[in-house]
Amino acid sequence: MNRPAFKNSELGPIPADWEVKRLGEICDDCGYGIGAEAVPFDGTNKYIRITDIDERSHRFKPSPLCSPSFVLEDRVVGRGDILVARTGASVGKSYIYDETDGHLLFAGFLMRVHVAKAEPRFVFYTTTTPQFAQWVLQESARSGQPGLNLAQLRTFCLAIPPLTEQRRIAAALSDADAWIESLDKLIEKKKLVKQGAMQALLSGKTRLPGFSGKWGEKRLGEIGEFRKGAGISREEGRSGIIPAVRYGELYTHHDCIIRAFGSHISEAIARRATLLKPGDILFACSGETKEEIGKCAAFIQPVRAYAGGDLLIMTPNPALCDSTFMGYALNSAECQAQKSASGQGDAVVHLHKDALEELEIRLPPTLAEQTAIAAVLSDMDAELAALSREKAKAEQIKQGMMQELLTGRTRLAEGE
Repeated sequence: MNRPAFKNSELGPIPADWEVKRLGEICDDCGYGIGAEAVPFDGTNKYIRITDIDERSHRFKPSPLCSPSFVLEDRVVGRGDILVARTGASVGKSYIYDETDGHLLFAGFLMRVHVAKAEPRFVFYTTTTPQFAQWVLQESARSGQPGLNLAQLRTFCLAIPPLTEQRRIAAALSDADAWIESLDKLIEKKKLVKQGAMQALLSGKTRLPGFSGKWGEKRLGEIGEFRKGAGISREEGRSGIIPAVRYGELYTHHDCIIRAFGSHISEAIARRATLLKPGDILFACSGETKEEIGKCAAFIQPVRAYAGGDLLIMTPNPALCDSTFMGYALNSAECQAQKSASGQGDAVVHLHKDALEELEIRLPPTLAEQTAIAAVLSDMDAELAALSREKAKAEQIKQGMMQELLTGRTRLAEGE
């Protein structure tokens, strides 16, 4: 890598051998997609809509895979095509065609530009930068609504190096993407392994070495006592430095075990909140769906922390229960099915203390086996956490590369 000489341009300083081009100067075959309804996949024609473009990776990730209700062959996406969302909250979100995505047609709220006079991947990466997002925001503000049309998109200016350098930059960033994607796949694989381990170990179908004997069943009311949390609003959750848990965070922030806190309260708020005890199990007793109601997590840290409202708190008998084991077991499919069946309401679902007290959980014959199972699952969580940190670092490195390479502040020599 080396540092180049710069010249002034309408985009600010750029390397002396780079040019500023409008997107319309390097692209042709611009157009809007099909205004077709999405129907079940027909086995051939894949349909890409705004929601099928992953927010982070910008890859085609349909859920579910669909086809358009009718086909126009001139709306088939091909090599060198970049799609850009033209409306909605995701305006400006982009995708570049990958041949592995197959026979793909694009929907009406997407725009297509075909890169004819530059390296397509280089141009695509410029559409994933904060600078492009800021330009989209400014263009949308002119119309008074989040929207972008082809005429506007064609005016977007980008700094373009010589073609050979475009290809080197695109290759380097593609390698970074491949690294991130490999970590994504490994994380998903490890999650499936953990899910399988939970199903086997928490049901007693698979036993760890050295353990035997028949598992039993207990009602939660037999092995613990329940109390309620006290209200902590979103604003109050940012009022101080004392750790706290709000019920919504059980759905978004905590998974089986409370390892870090998303809310911190002041001493004044703490005086009317519910103090947690190490070993407590926290249940979300309000939610949007019966399928998720009662999501829970074990609080196992010896720190001062508090619980907010719409939480039910179980303090298990430590002679009968390992709290870490309980955190995993009470989120198992078997226990979740019981919680879902007890949920009441439609628009807002509630789970009451009486129902939780009647919930039955399968327990090994000894506390030692609970602890051993919890240790296996905790080790899997630690491995997943390490991979997530590695992925975050990879994404940070890629962002730094883009900032350097796409602005010309750092140049890649031939062979790099």
